[in-house]
Amino acid sequence: MLLVDQHAARPAHEGAGPPFGTPCSVELLAGTLSTPHEVCKLPRRELELLALLALSGPSSSEYVATSIWPDNDKKRADALVKVNIHRLRSRLGRSAIIMEFGFYVLSETVAVDLRRASKELHADAQVVADMRPAERAALLEIARRMRTIDCWVSPFGEWFLSHARRLTHAGRACSLRVAQCLLERSDVAGALAILNALTCEDPCDEEARELTIRSYLRSGCLGAAAREYLRYSATLQRELGIEPTLDLERIFQSQESLS
Repeated sequence: MLLVDQHAARPAHEGAGPPFGTPCSVELLAGTLSTPHEVCKLPRRELELLALLALSGPSSSEYVATSIWPDNDKKRADALVKVNIHRLRSRLGRSAIIMEFGFYVLSETVAVDLRRASKELHADAQVVADMRPAERAALLEIARRMRTIDCWVSPFGEWFLSHARRLTHAGRACSLRVAQCLLERSDVAGALAILNALTCEDPCDEEARELTIRSYLRSGCLGAAAREYLRYSATLQRELGIEPTLDLERIFQSQESLS
């Protein structure tokens, strides 16, 4: 595909956009717009406007203006909203962003990576269990990217912070569901690979620590389970000055007594 710098290139007939029904996908994390013919780098403000419409849903002109251009006066900010909406319509097609009851709405026909990820990360345990290995691996990659999204989408404004936290939480929860699914299928190595990544990101993640201990116990590695418990206990003492919860302690001690 041809990569085009959209700071230098504009559609020949701005406002017309691609033919109706032409598939477009937006990768907010990469900052690109893809069509069947090219991949275009989007200017920052157009990218942020797409992100806001994709994640916030129907948005008034005032909300868009104060979120993306908070330092401009109302007249200037309203003008910037209209200009950037016009530019996006020229790229995506006029029907991609419509006005409904005074709110800008991004059509579901525009595929946006973060909007898609938000839906996929909420797959329940049964859906995860029924996935083929390749599908599960793809879901895990989405979850991994979302767990650290607040670290590498910093150019967006403060409006994005709550969405970043939500996506980060969804990525972590999805990762735990997949690890639990793998453990139930006796794929201890697969479960531990996910759990080790989670505990590296957050050493105080008790759910991940608990599942790690259960994974070691499932495979009969009592020594590894004991070391994991002691590491976690030491981490909590050092970082927070507390002990592991009684539930976690009972899980380990009950299994140890059976050995």
